[in-house]
Amino acid sequence: MAITKEKEVAARELHDRYKQIEPELRAAEEKAKKLQREYVNNAEFMLAPDSMAMREKMSRAFVKVGDLYSKIGALRRAYNNYDTAQVYTHYDTVRKDIVKEMQKIDKELMENERQPKGNLENRAISRSVASLAVIALVGALLTISMNLTGNVIGGSSDNNNWISIGLFFLGCALTLFYFKAKSRIKVSRLPAHKSKKKKK
Repeated sequence: MAITKEKEVAARELHDRYKQIEPELRAAEEKAKKLQREYVNNAEFMLAPDSMAMREKMSRAFVKVGDLYSKIGALRRAYNNYDTAQVYTHYDTVRKDIVKEMQKIDKELMENERQPKGNLENRAISRSVASLAVIALVGALLTISMNLTGNVIGGSSDNNNWISIGLFFLGCALTLFYFKAKSRIKVSRLPAHKSKKKKK
């Protein structure tokens, strides 16, 4: 429940942040696309001496769009805009900075894919099950040791035997459940194989 609430709060914060910068984001995106259209549709301008200045202008415009998308957590859109920006720039230092941002986003996206949304809940459950299994097995061992050492109240040894057997089997069942849950988490973390379409 706590994890779900944290996710809801995080989603609400991202939504509020998006609403705050939405006008700026739309304006920046429209400006970048407009510059790109003007550049691509004008073949003569692409060969003109001042085309380099235009390319740098486009690069900066797409970097700004990428920065804004990154602020609201739209990492894939941010990555795509950074990718476009690094294509247009002529300067290696600018390109290196853009590529660094792309690498950060790529790493974060890989982490997100490696840890699906349900894994946090599954891990919390498996930890609880493991704790209960340990408690049950320790309880079983304690009651058995009491019977073996004779430190029991008269007439209650049979009850202790049943309790120790019950705790032992409960501990075994919880242990089995824990390892099954752990194996499911490992399987869910494996990357999905993408089917490659054959080019005609």
